[in-house]
Amino acid sequence: ADNVYFNFAGGADLLQPIDIDFGTSTTEGGSGLDGTTQYANASTTFSQSQDGFPAGALSGVSVGRDGLISGVFCNGEIKPLAQLALAMFQSPWGLVKEGNNLWAETVESGNVSIGLPKTAGRGEIASNSLEQSNVDIATEFVRMISAQRAYQANARMITTSDELLNEVVNLKR
Repeated sequence: ADNVYFNFAGGADLLQPIDIDFGTSTTEGGSGLDGTTQYANASTTFSQSQDGFPAGALSGVSVGRDGLISGVFCNGEIKPLAQLALAMFQSPWGLVKEGNNLWAETVESGNVSIGLPKTAGRGEIASNSLEQSNVDIATEFVRMISAQRAYQANARMITTSDELLNEVVNLKR
C-alpha cells in the first residue's frame, strides 16, 4: 500500500504517514473494498420535524395582573420566569417608614400575611402603569402663594428695620 502524506504546517511531524486500508488489494487477489463496511440496507433518507422554538435570547419582560413575570424571547416564545407576592398587614398604619419607599413591620402593624395577588383581599398588580399624583394642585398653589407672601413680608420687615437703623445712626451725627 502506498502511503499518503499530509503537510501539517506547524505540527509535530511535518511528514507524518497515514495508512488508509480499504481491505485486501486487488493485486493480492482481493476486491479492495473488504475493509469498508455498510449497513445491509438500501440507502434511505431520514426526515426530522421540529415542534418547538428555535434558540432565542430574552428580549423583554412582562408582568401580569396576577403577578406572573414572563420572559419574552426573540424567537416569539413567552415563558414564565417568576411570581410576585404581596404582603398584607392587619394595620398598615402601624408600619414604620424606613425611607426610600421602604417600610418595616412593627407590633402595631401586626404580623405579615404574604400571598399571591388577587387572593384573600390582596390587590392586583398594575404593570406598565404610572401612578397619578395624589397631590391637590389647587391646595399646593395656595400654600405656595402664602409662602411667597410671607417671604415678601419678611423681606420688607428687614428693609424697614434697616432704614430705621440708618435713621437712628444719622440722628446721632
